[in-house]
Order: sequence, then C-alpha cells, then structure tokens
Amino acid sequence: MTQKERLLHVLSGDAVERPPVVVPGGLVTALSEGVIEAARPDGWSLVHCADGLASLSIHIHDTTGIENLGLPFTMRVESEAYGGEKDAFPSNEEPSSVGYPLRDVSEYRNLKVPDPGSDGRLPLVIDCIGILSRRRPAAPVVADLVAPLSLATSLVDAHTVLRALVREPLRMHGLLSFLSEGTVEYMRRLIDAGASAIFLVDPFSTAQTLGPQLFREFALRYINTITDAAHEMGCPVMVHLCGDLKNIIDELHELHAECLSVDSSTSTAEIADALPFHRIMGGMDSLELSTCTPQEVLTAAEAAVAGGVDILAPSCGLDGRVTVENLRAMVRAVHRGAVCAE
Repeated sequence: MTQKERLLHVLSGDAVERPPVVVPGGLVTALSEGVIEAARPDGWSLVHCADGLASLSIHIHDTTGIENLGLPFTMRVESEAYGGEKDAFPSNEEPSSVGYPLRDVSEYRNLKVPDPGSDGRLPLVIDCIGILSRRRPAAPVVADLVAPLSLATSLVDAHTVLRALVREPLRMHGLLSFLSEGTVEYMRRLIDAGASAIFLVDPFSTAQTLGPQLFREFALRYINTITDAAHEMGCPVMVHLCGDLKNIIDELHELHAECLSVDSSTSTAEIADALPFHRIMGGMDSLELSTCTPQEVLTAAEAAVAGGVDILAPSCGLDGRVTVENLRAMVRAVHRGAVCAE
C-alpha cells in the first residue's frame, strides 16, 4: 500500500495495517533550521519559488520519513493575498505584519476576492502542488487552508472580530461569506493541481474563546461550507482545532470533515469515543517533539498508536527546536507497532 493509498483509506474509514504519519505544512511554520539544513542546506533560499519549495518538501519527506508532502511556510499566503499578514523567513522569526487592511468588519466590501492565478504567492503554492503530485504520485500531497474565522483575524484585529461576533453578527457573516468565496476558489485550484487532501486550520476558533453557540454559528458553519465544497470536488478534509474540545462535542458531531486534528489539550482516546464517525489525528505532543530525547519521543508515539489514534501527527505547530532524529522516532513508532501487530 502506498503512502497516499494508506491516508486516503484512513480518511474513508477503511481498515489499514497501521496509522499514517502526517505533518501538514500548516504544522511546520516553525520547523527548525536543523531540519531544513538536513533536508537542504540551501533550504531557506528555496521557499520563494515553486520548484524550489517542491524540492524542499520532497527532501523533508525523504529525510524525516514523514508520510506526506506538505508546503512549509505557506500558511499566510491567503492573508497576504488580501493585504494582511505575511509569512516570515526564516520561520522562527515573528510573522511579518504589514498592518491590518481592515479597521472594522464592514470594510471587507473594499477588498476583492484574490485571483489564485495572479495574486500574492497563491500561484506559487498552486504550482508547487502540481509539481509535487507529478514528481511523487505515490505520496499524498496535503494542501493547507485557513478557515474563514481565523483568516479574518489576519485581516482585522482579533478584539474587533470578537466584538463583531456579538454586536454585529450580520456584518460578521458578510465578511465570513466573502472570505469563504475566496477560499473555495483557491481550494478548487489546489485540488485541480493534484492535492490529495485538505488540511483546514482554525486556531482562533477555540471552545474557550467562542463557546458553543458562537463556535456553531461563526466557525463550524463556515468550516462546513469549505468542507462541503471540497467534497463536491472529490477531496477529503482534515480540520485542526486548538484547545480543549469537550465543551463543543455536541457541535462537533455536525462537523462534515472526515478527520479532526486535535492538540494536546484534548485526549485523542476520549475524543475518538465521543466522535466515533470521525477519524482522529494527533497524539504526539509538539512540545515533546521539541524537548524530549528520540527514545522518549518513540515511547510517547508508541503509546499514541496503542491508544488508537487514526493518524499520528504533531498536536500543534512544530517548535523551532524539533530535530530530524525526533521526527524519525515518531515515524519509527508506527512501523514498530505494525510489526508487533503481526
């Protein structure tokens, strides 16, 4: 079974001999210089062209053993296309800020939906997806998107967004509908280029920040809008949510995506019991990947596999201290588990 087949089987709910190990680009925005240099000594210089970024992605895949191709340092390409926050290089720097293009949520009417073929770095990412899918057809190419509510906080101050959720719900829905339109069109181009799956991140939409009612109305609604569009295009979706999810379990039963990626605040075993019709992704504490020894990482990853996680992955964004050896140890855990099962 190829890496691509294994991931797609898992996302379809089919049985596989072991979990895949997936690290989408959205979780490597702070990948360490050590990992980059082990993959390509000139890695930082490659992130601004499609062919170079594809080569870097392939080298990271081959060097670490991670079982997907992802695009590091591209989580702010959507924001950048609207005139918002940009990715910073090297990745351990603070994100580059050009100032929010919107002062309040109603000003979205002054923006235009970005053209994926010409605006910002969107064409670079689309081209890179195409290169990866052609060069490595047996590996899944995971494309990253930012959910509309989190994308909004890169265009207008988060405090302004929070106030608008309560005081200006109609204008907030207008902004989120507008952003959803742009995200769906960009996603269409990514899937047409060869993306195997979508990784949709929504770090702002935590249960602690929003509570169940606002999460349902302003986060879940638009996550499902993006997911439904992906399904119409024949592409599965993995959604990443941060924080403890126990207070929005009822709402998550309505999540249309096949897979839910969780951070270390949520027990993968408990969330799997609560959401039996969703595949659960995570299990490997990102802090442990950065601070523990390879043996400790191996032990923790084996425990996650034994606990039944469907896709082994970091719980959140990788710290800049993570090493190649620790990523390899995480990968080694699934192979050892498969041997033991035989």
